[in-house]
Amino acid sequence: MRTTRSRLALVAVALTLALAGAACSSSDEPDAAPAVKEGPSGPACGVVPGDGPGSFGELAKVPVATAAGNSAVLSTLATSVVEADLAETLNGDGPFTVFAPANSAFGELPAEDLDALLADKDALGNVLTYHVVAGDYSAEQLVDEGTLDSVEGQPLTFAAQGDSFTVDGARVLCGAIPVSNGVVYVIDSVLLPGSVAEPVSGPVGPLCPAIPPADVATLAGLPVGTAAGNVGLLSTLTAAVEAAELGATLNGDGPFIVLAPVDDAFSLIPAETLNGLLEDPEALGNILTYHVIGGSQTPTELIQAGEVATVQGGMVDIAKDGQSFTVNGAKVLCGPITVGNGVVYLIDNVLTPPV
Repeated sequence: MRTTRSRLALVAVALTLALAGAACSSSDEPDAAPAVKEGPSGPACGVVPGDGPGSFGELAKVPVATAAGNSAVLSTLATSVVEADLAETLNGDGPFTVFAPANSAFGELPAEDLDALLADKDALGNVLTYHVVAGDYSAEQLVDEGTLDSVEGQPLTFAAQGDSFTVDGARVLCGAIPVSNGVVYVIDSVLLPGSVAEPVSGPVGPLCPAIPPADVATLAGLPVGTAAGNVGLLSTLTAAVEAAELGATLNGDGPFIVLAPVDDAFSLIPAETLNGLLEDPEALGNILTYHVIGGSQTPTELIQAGEVATVQGGMVDIAKDGQSFTVNGAKVLCGPITVGNGVVYLIDNVLTPPV
């Protein structure tokens, strides 16, 4: 007769093999994000004058650096470009796709930090080139790409948000603005290379548009066990939590960080293996608690830790992925989603606990 330990080991091995086989035959990418609007659009576009040097028509005739200098909302960026000796480069042939922080974005930086940045040409150049991608990309192309290397060298991450998109979690305030050597998107934050984007307006990621904003607001008042049942993308996880009799635990005080595999992640597991797990509450609970971290760490703190203990007892590896992160290689598709007793990250794979 098998012992519980041996049964758990066999389940974990079977799950590992099932996931490995499925990964070879399935795409890692989520369904394509909805198309976003093309042409200048966004809440800050209304401040652009209808004619004159700063109008859309006139900006289209000049290169990036000159356009920034002619725009009333990009005067701090224009000053920074001059201080970093990048005006000639950004006025070059290109094409360039530039994510241009509005004056208000620079205003969010502490004055001493901004002054220090402006006084350090090398550091300023690194920050500014982190806002530039070689090539001329439409908003829809950026969302489809998901991640692109910046001129500075580190990747930028793009995610659909309604009929616009975010870059490293920063919202597009007005875009796409054509200039003579590329396209400009005005954003609401200064992007810092080497940092991790902390969403300032709710969860971000390629699957976030599938969750209506009203639903996201509702989830904030529900504990995680109940919240999962209110997300259509988590129906299999909800059934698994019920089968493992973990609902009351996950609805406890917390705080919890829950790494929630979406339905497509569970579909990578052969039906026979998944059905076997659903009929074995002990083995299933072992797997599900491996997806739960006790605490309230931010994405930056998780990445800085690198390895984090789960409620199950095993460790998970956290690695930076653009301006998001991966967990044991699984990608975050949307998060952090605030719930009543913690946060939830939707992930694209079921994690296998150590044997």
